[in-house]
Amino acid sequence: MTKVNFRFKQITLFFVLITFILIGTSYGKTVTVEINANSKDVEGKIEASSQLDETTLVAGIGAVYIEDSFTFLKLNFGLQDNLFSPALTLGLGFNIVAGEGEKDTEDYDLGAVGFSIFGAYDLREITTIPVTFSANLSMAPDPLCFMDTEKYLEFNAGVCFYIVKSSSVYLGYKKIKADFEENSDTVKQSDDSVFFGFRLTF
Repeated sequence: MTKVNFRFKQITLFFVLITFILIGTSYGKTVTVEINANSKDVEGKIEASSQLDETTLVAGIGAVYIEDSFTFLKLNFGLQDNLFSPALTLGLGFNIVAGEGEKDTEDYDLGAVGFSIFGAYDLREITTIPVTFSANLSMAPDPLCFMDTEKYLEFNAGVCFYIVKSSSVYLGYKKIKADFEENSDTVKQSDDSVFFGFRLTF
């Protein structure tokens, strides 16, 4: 085990513990469970949010499997707030991923801590339309990547249709790009897909 791998595992463990603590202490707050899938992808995650004065703390943990491309654990946390309009929410935070990428039957260790920008526009706050639009962009440059990873980028966007106040169906788009180092060469892997999902809020 190299020093870098050990350090990354320590960082991953730290964020896992912090995420579980934040979710565990969110009793009485908002918790969202989400499952997304298509013909080759599946993603499951749980996210908790707690009100801190005028700002909302968000923390979540999830897992992503994309056939022949990526398999990884994902952790996120950040702060968000309403800006300009009651319907618009914007936030900044961090997104940590750990797992592996696959390219032409070769496996590469995936590890990165990315800066994350996320937002949502909830039409229910200003109209009677039960729809929310959301997007999330996470980027990790080389200094924030570990193991075989040199760069990492993930983009998510979608629209949520609420069946009732606490449950909804989700139609989304996901783009993932990663650069891996192999000897002195750079191997690029990417995947983009449209998926369908469900969200339950407690």
